[in-house]
Amino acid sequence: MSRRKRRPPSPAPEKLAGQKPAAMKSRRWYLLAAVIIVIAAVGAWWTLRPAGLPAAAPAGRPASSPPPAVTASFVGSEACAGCHDKAYAAWKDSHHARAMQHATADTVLANFAHATFRYAGVESTFFQRDGK
Repeated sequence: MSRRKRRPPSPAPEKLAGQKPAAMKSRRWYLLAAVIIVIAAVGAWWTLRPAGLPAAAPAGRPASSPPPAVTASFVGSEACAGCHDKAYAAWKDSHHARAMQHATADTVLANFAHATFRYAGVESTFFQRDGK
């Protein structure tokens, strides 16, 4: 006697009427995959699009006019102290605070009596001309 399992008999065709065929189920998966790919592609384009794309013009200004010019000016080191007091206090007594001063007898502490300095095969001479 063989111990093979018997397959159940196929259901009647009228019982299959409410069920979707396998081909219909696989089409749904393909459609879902296509929708996901399109959404991913649009998201990638949106994230990586060039920053130079024209934006909507603000109200009261035509889109073709350039933005108004802003003139930058130096407001002084003390202007920073109000918000950055600890950093300003550390900076104001450092070499960095004095680095951009004009070279005068008061700001440059060096021997300008024709002192020479040699480095990397180059000799430099320090001197003053017309009191400067």
